[in-house]
Amino acid sequence: MLLSAGQYLLKGKRFQLKNPGTVAQPIRLMAESFGTVNIQMDSLEGLYLDQPFWVIRNLIFEGICQSDNSCEHAIHLTGNADNIFISNNRFINFNAHIKSNGKRQHFPDHVTISGNDFYNQSARNTNNPVTPIDVVGGNDWVIENNFIADFALQQRGKFTVTYGAFLKGGGERGKISNNVVNCAWKLPHQSFLDIRIGLSLGGGGTGGAFYRKAGGNFEHNDGIIENNLIINCSNDVGIYLNKAAKSEVNNNILLNTLGIDIRFNTSTAILENNQYQGRIKARDGSFTRLKNNVLLPLQ
Repeated sequence: MLLSAGQYLLKGKRFQLKNPGTVAQPIRLMAESFGTVNIQMDSLEGLYLDQPFWVIRNLIFEGICQSDNSCEHAIHLTGNADNIFISNNRFINFNAHIKSNGKRQHFPDHVTISGNDFYNQSARNTNNPVTPIDVVGGNDWVIENNFIADFALQQRGKFTVTYGAFLKGGGERGKISNNVVNCAWKLPHQSFLDIRIGLSLGGGGTGGAFYRKAGGNFEHNDGIIENNLIINCSNDVGIYLNKAAKSEVNNNILLNTLGIDIRFNTSTAILENNQYQGRIKARDGSFTRLKNNVLLPLQ
């Protein structure tokens, strides 16, 4: 489906994409060139996709809800939304710009998010989680070559924690690579209570009912974080591994962050060829092997 140039308004709870594509013929929702189609959303969940083999490309998605609670997602993947390719889009002013989770024991797998922009123009005034790429239980995800920035929660006198992107909930074999993550691009930290973490395998953890497999003991297994530039996460770490088994963290550059945390005895990680400011800290029983990492001077 090639959208004609122009501005479109979608107003409603969700807009379900009901038809499946195939390997040979994926369904394409796209503009001919980036910048010609702006989709303004006054919508809780935006595009709701539980079917496989879709391509979403060259679009601008902009949340325009009066309340930040009402603009949760631009795209919500769930159930059988496997083999989805989301590329060369811009996502502005949502809580979790792209959200993925399970439905009836099925989780979106083999999803690629490549070459997109994700940011907000103000701190989100909501009690809901704020994470531009929020993936629960997905296997074989690729998050690459994206720009992710300014994912802040509005301060209310207590700690708030947000993430640029995470894979959690018992998924496996995710790869997060070649992204630029700027925790404070145009939205400076409001105070020391404003915690923004760049990239994570495990995030803040998952409730048992939402895991891919009941009784799972890892948040993510066999994941890779490599070749990313992560900057200005000055109140916390740039990379956080939480119950992340068999992880690899390689060739990343972390500037003006507190460094890298590896936490809990489920987490096992190889960290190699990273350049970082801050520190590398393995805690709460985690195991880490370090090789050729370089601590950079603070200036």
